[in-house]
Amino acid sequence: MQMISFAVLATLIQLAGAYLRYLPFRRGMFSGERQRLWCYLLGWSLLGFGAILTFLHWAGLSLGTFKLIFFFGWIPYVAISLWLIRRPPQAHIFVFGMQALWAFMLQSFAGMAIWLRYGSNGSELLTVHLLCYILLFALVFPLAKHIFTALLQDPFPKDRVLRLCVALLPSAFWLGTVLPIVRLTFLPSFGGRLTRLFLPVFFFLFYSLIVEAHRRTQQQRALVLANLRMERNRKELLEEAKRLEENTRHISVLRHDLRHNYRLIHALLTAGDEENALRHIRAMQERFEKEAGDETAKKRGCE
Repeated sequence: MQMISFAVLATLIQLAGAYLRYLPFRRGMFSGERQRLWCYLLGWSLLGFGAILTFLHWAGLSLGTFKLIFFFGWIPYVAISLWLIRRPPQAHIFVFGMQALWAFMLQSFAGMAIWLRYGSNGSELLTVHLLCYILLFALVFPLAKHIFTALLQDPFPKDRVLRLCVALLPSAFWLGTVLPIVRLTFLPSFGGRLTRLFLPVFFFLFYSLIVEAHRRTQQQRALVLANLRMERNRKELLEEAKRLEENTRHISVLRHDLRHNYRLIHALLTAGDEENALRHIRAMQERFEKEAGDETAKKRGCE
């Protein structure tokens, strides 16, 4: 019964990790892609449950089998995500490293909670340890969901080498915490777990500071660009107002000239001097055509 409980809890933990790794990519996936992904993940979890149970019946439940299951149990889930989520490998590597660090922190907190409750971390408490992990995962899930959903919102650096280094950074921190305990044949004490916890906690704090600094930089840049656009629009509006004022003044002068010319033409026609009236009309037409040509040439020059 203990082996079945252990296999169930271990499978749930692997699915929880797969869900966190899925969150950063969820917004960019179609509904059909999400359904297909989870059909494969849930299908493998059934096979994985059987594999874990078979392995436990063959090797027994111990610290060694616990490490093997959790050091290698994530590989099929990550392989399925790589196959079905069509995103750059650097993004998958980065997300995996962040989720691995998160899982390591929860494992450490669960171990410390077990130590505080029972005063030891024997192999007989491994199932309780997994149950405590799941409870902690559920407790901090809102924070984890917020972090992992926004994990890939900021683009990676354009430089290829720098992009790969950024993607590998969380995995490097994770390996730095995991490799020293690979060959341990005993469970660390409360103090040992607390010491190992500093590295991933430091990384998450460091990452949070970088994200916040980047967010503020982007906000400041957006504010500067908005101010520049507003200043450009203000200048354009002032120029447009100036042109409207000039056009209004020009129209006013033109209306005054037209009134004067109409009165003069009317006076000439009333006096019977049709020849001078026609001459005056032709002069007005030539002047208008000349002014229109000058205005067109002026506009072309401005363009």
